[in-house]
Amino acid sequence: MLSCCDCRKDHQRDDLSNERLGIVGNVMSNKRSKCGCGIIFAADTRGALVVDGLVPGGSAEASGLLRRGDVLVEVDGMDVYCKPVGQVGPLLLGPPGSRVSLGLTRNVDGEQQRIKIELDRRPTQIKTALALYEGRSGK
Repeated sequence: MLSCCDCRKDHQRDDLSNERLGIVGNVMSNKRSKCGCGIIFAADTRGALVVDGLVPGGSAEASGLLRRGDVLVEVDGMDVYCKPVGQVGPLLLGPPGSRVSLGLTRNVDGEQQRIKIELDRRPTQIKTALALYEGRSGK
């Protein structure tokens, strides 16, 4: 699972395993912070990142544009289809208030549609993201 959703201090990462967070969380350093858009991704059998949920209060949920099952294929013009989480995660994160452009594919009546959206990065709560993930996965 890749959670692209919160801002928190580096030392708070220790109590959350990389496996549960999909290696990427948002990091707050002394100089600046990085945030995502409140999207929870899960890798499919090919390794593609699929929208598995939206964190309440995140810009993704507020936009109303993403759906569970959408497949991430592009971040800010870069092809990320089936790329490792360690490469994709940092692309999704940025300073609070910055924008990120996402390219996704969506299955509509058996046909793949390509959609592009822009979202603002803003802080949300990691506890909420973990609760959503654990509720879906039965962990």
